[in-house]
Amino acid sequence: GRTAAAVGRFDGLVTLTDVTRPQQPVALPVPFAVGSGTGTAFAFSPDGRTLAFATWPHLVLWDVTDRTRPALLATLNNVVPWGGSVAAFSPDGHTLVTGADRILTLWDMTNRSAPAKLGTLAGHTDRVESLAFSPDGRTVATGSRDATAMLWNVSEPARPRRIASLADHDHAVTALAFSPDGRTLATGDNEYELVLWDTTNPAAPIRLISMRGPGDDAVRGILFKRDGRTLAVTVNANERNNTADMNRASVTLWSYAKLHGILADPAEYACTATGRGLDAEEWARYIPELPYRRTCTR
Repeated sequence: GRTAAAVGRFDGLVTLTDVTRPQQPVALPVPFAVGSGTGTAFAFSPDGRTLAFATWPHLVLWDVTDRTRPALLATLNNVVPWGGSVAAFSPDGHTLVTGADRILTLWDMTNRSAPAKLGTLAGHTDRVESLAFSPDGRTVATGSRDATAMLWNVSEPARPRRIASLADHDHAVTALAFSPDGRTLATGDNEYELVLWDTTNPAAPIRLISMRGPGDDAVRGILFKRDGRTLAVTVNANERNNTADMNRASVTLWSYAKLHGILADPAEYACTATGRGLDAEEWARYIPELPYRRTCTR
């Protein structure tokens, strides 16, 4: 929680910084020149001892146990396609997912000096923009420029399979995140629309609610706080805005505490909200994801 990895957009310098001493970054050993404007992605292992760096066409791993003396562990060449990269470790640290363009690769990280390719995730029709593991490590969520998010069962990383496709966005899905209990997935797009999904059963996700932020900026990051009540969303100007606007950025906090009550007893909530409940036709119109239940029966 106190170390940041970064790459210079123009000089390609890769650094590790203790945020308590931001003026003293440490240069990471890189056995090649990082191209200007090349899509890049970093991922720290859960134990904080390994840093992965995906950039066309390489995958690099460092041992960062000693932050002042990072050591190169492995360099894999010609494994990352051209395009904006994504990367994430599984919660147990045994698997790494990397990708660019439309294809993602799962790596066995048992030996971090010699990662082995396990399988691939292929299904999106445009570049993958976002990636996240569920807290139990059994599911990977991906978001793409094709305006969809997909859920993949990776409980057997050598045989991953797509289990759901979420097509509720009209624009590129640029960020996503699971809640700490894994029961909710948040997806955000390039026009600041957020959608919350019930992923209690990842093979049958239920759309819960759609929220629009101020303006039409692109969602770049989503984080569920561990209080189970708050969602933090970072945004900045999307690609069609001019260069000056690209410096505009913000963080918004959303409360979703009331959503828990609705999920616990939607019929009771309908009774309270309407005073008479919903008939079958109204239920089908407003809550099509859930089977009909009589309301206001008392």
